[in-house]
Amino acid sequence: MCKDKRARRGVSQYNQIHGMTAQGLRTFDSIFNGRYVPALRAAGGNIVDMLRQFMFFHPTTGLRPWARAEHSREPVLTAACSRHLLESTARQLVTENERVSIQYGATAAGLVLEGLRKSSSSSSSKEAAVTGVVLDDGSQLPACLVVDCSGRGSPLPGWLAAAGLQRPRVSRASCNTGYAGWLVRLAPYIDAELAAADVHGVVAVAVPPERTFSSVVRLEGGLWMATVGGHQGVHPERDEAQLLQFARERLWHPGPGRLLAGSTMLAPPAVSKGLSSTWRHYEEIDLPEGLLVLGDSICSFSPVYGQGMTVAAQEISVLHKLLLQRAARHPASFAAANKHAPFASSSSGSGSDDTRRWLQGLPTQLQRSVLPTVKDAWRLSVGNDSKFEGFVSNDVTLGGLGGSNSVAQLAAAKVEGVLLGYLSSLFETAAHDPAVFERVLRVVHLLDQPQALLHPSLLLKQRDTPAPPAAVLAVLTLDCASCSCAVSATTCLLEPAHPAQA
Repeated sequence: MCKDKRARRGVSQYNQIHGMTAQGLRTFDSIFNGRYVPALRAAGGNIVDMLRQFMFFHPTTGLRPWARAEHSREPVLTAACSRHLLESTARQLVTENERVSIQYGATAAGLVLEGLRKSSSSSSSKEAAVTGVVLDDGSQLPACLVVDCSGRGSPLPGWLAAAGLQRPRVSRASCNTGYAGWLVRLAPYIDAELAAADVHGVVAVAVPPERTFSSVVRLEGGLWMATVGGHQGVHPERDEAQLLQFARERLWHPGPGRLLAGSTMLAPPAVSKGLSSTWRHYEEIDLPEGLLVLGDSICSFSPVYGQGMTVAAQEISVLHKLLLQRAARHPASFAAANKHAPFASSSSGSGSDDTRRWLQGLPTQLQRSVLPTVKDAWRLSVGNDSKFEGFVSNDVTLGGLGGSNSVAQLAAAKVEGVLLGYLSSLFETAAHDPAVFERVLRVVHLLDQPQALLHPSLLLKQRDTPAPPAAVLAVLTLDCASCSCAVSATTCLLEPAHPAQA
């Protein structure tokens, strides 16, 4: 962990634009008991309403922006800030907790494991327990819980395999995405025009056959972050002249290139290529006791969709709820764990059985509890990538169900194909209809579940593309998107008497 503005190891996107979703900002604020957003604002953070203060361009609308929702039910607030500001604000709030200490410059090099069978080439995770980490200098740091948040390059699968434990199955998906991002100061007259219009971001999305995308977003301190890129191997170069030429000539929409006219590049561009999504299926295996996995170490999404920080924050919230439930069920064990230093009550360094009892089974329970969150975000990002030619995945379906060609998985793949066609049409409608745009944006920002896009009011607006047939909806058996009836989507959408029809 670094104290300054240098990119940390494991955070390859540190110097790129960071699109935290609205749900992510809410969750971060909740984690810090309502202190995160005020602290971010105090540090100069830019909190914006994506419905009113951003301009979106979709190929179906040509050079005209999407219709902005002027009368929405509530704003879709998110943070338009540098990664450094987002992270340093959180770190400052963490360090204010006197029970937390941070060791800078230390690197975890392995796990301290107990309960492994030395006579067998393969041990059971149920018998093993993680009791600490090995640092790169050879020393050991004992702990009751070790949490892997090391990101998409997590070494944990290799550490498990080296100990004779099962490593997780991995889903991978990519449409060969690449982009470049750089800090700029816009020409004064352009900056003034955007400020007068209360525009804090301009985004041109990629929709087949258009492969390029771009954005110009206001950050803190009056600076802007420009990003240009593309799918299917359409990637910009690092050279400044070639980069600006890409912005002028290769993007399907000329707007961002015009906004950058007369701008000043303030730092060398950061270039990322060959980006993909990777999901390590820890929910399918039994992890050793004392070992938790969170964030990109579980699932890293294509950074284009800005889901990583949000999903990690939601996983932390799930962990918090599980710990509260366990503390209530095992008050004596919880009290013992908090009364003594967690690693001082046992010669092994892992804590006594009594202090660990309230944590037993937590690693596996956590993975299965965060699965719905991960799966929803995976389907949104990988589903969009799958629209582009050259998309590759080692899974038959978009739900990360594996690569076998079972009848059930082939049927699920067929269902997903129908839904993708419907969702593509829905996004085109959103470009023209402010009400649809608001519903779509709320799902993209993880405020609403994807089922909300199957609401009858949206189905009726799809004039050119038929809605998913009843057979598809029956397979999904989604909860009702408009009430709490918890019936199948087929019943909800096809029964005229249902409250959703009103």
